[in-house]
Amino acid sequence: MEKIEQPKVSVIIPVYKAEKYIERCARSLFGQTLDSIEYIFIDDCTPDRSMEILWQVLDCYPERKPWVKIVRLSVNSHQAKARTTGMKAATGEYQIHCDPDDWVELNLYEQLYIQAKKSNSDITTCRFKRVYPGHSKIEGYCFSGTAENCLKEFAFDFSLWSKLISTQLIIRHNIFPYEGIDCGEDLNVVFRALYYSKKVSCIPDAGYNYYCNPDSITHNGTINNIETHLLKNLQNLTTFVNDQHKYWLNETLNKIKFSLKAPLIWTNPDFNYREAKYWCNLWPECHSAIKDLFPSMKGTILNMLSSAPVFIYLYHKYLVTRQKGKTCSQITNL
Repeated sequence: MEKIEQPKVSVIIPVYKAEKYIERCARSLFGQTLDSIEYIFIDDCTPDRSMEILWQVLDCYPERKPWVKIVRLSVNSHQAKARTTGMKAATGEYQIHCDPDDWVELNLYEQLYIQAKKSNSDITTCRFKRVYPGHSKIEGYCFSGTAENCLKEFAFDFSLWSKLISTQLIIRHNIFPYEGIDCGEDLNVVFRALYYSKKVSCIPDAGYNYYCNPDSITHNGTINNIETHLLKNLQNLTTFVNDQHKYWLNETLNKIKFSLKAPLIWTNPDFNYREAKYWCNLWPECHSAIKDLFPSMKGTILNMLSSAPVFIYLYHKYLVTRQKGKTCSQITNL
């Protein structure tokens, strides 16, 4: 069987040490109700049985085989390189990402594609379920309108896997992850894609299941991760914003900066005075966004304490006391 048409959607899946989860992920991808999907698996030199399991699952979906591309990187290159390789290999009208430890509802890509075509949107989004052992929580935004308003209202999350994006938009503006940034690499792609887009639409359903994998780098958020990945990310993004010469973009960037550093206070059990001092000095310009991001008592407290390391440290100790026995989602909402 040969492809006789351009794929409607390209799905990009970086694969590395995913043998525990890839069967669940692959079955949710190959079982999609949308007929014309290109699947691009990037084998980032995974040392386990991930690719073997993938082939076993694919044998159960013979009609999907002509639509599957498997690209093996010559050396382990990490997330940014893997995503870029997949994005450049994509031939679909739109493209979206899926992480191999997550899974999608079986009609997700059909819903996104129909909405994108109906609304003539460059980016179409969905909400998602953050899945913990024993429970899940629906998160994400459902925004429809101009991309500029989406940025101004900070009505977007940073994930690529919840966004169907026009491939032509990505190619035209060279929107690929910054090289060497392998934690939060989604952010810089999403931000630039929104900036260059004209219209954003959404579907209301939470079609993506985001598994909170404790082994993932994303769920080990420490000061060291900030220094090695997010600082580089934000440096590149700041350069991009400065080159556009638009004041309102700086306001959005400040909201991004604070939303990235704020959780360090209540999700890092080892937060100490040295880290509190570092936290206060990290992007101090973003403290102006606190009241917009947290229009509650938490925002008022953070706004008052944001420049005083000793008080930030004591605030963390207070939160630790309250966090005993609570789940991760409850902690974040303190």
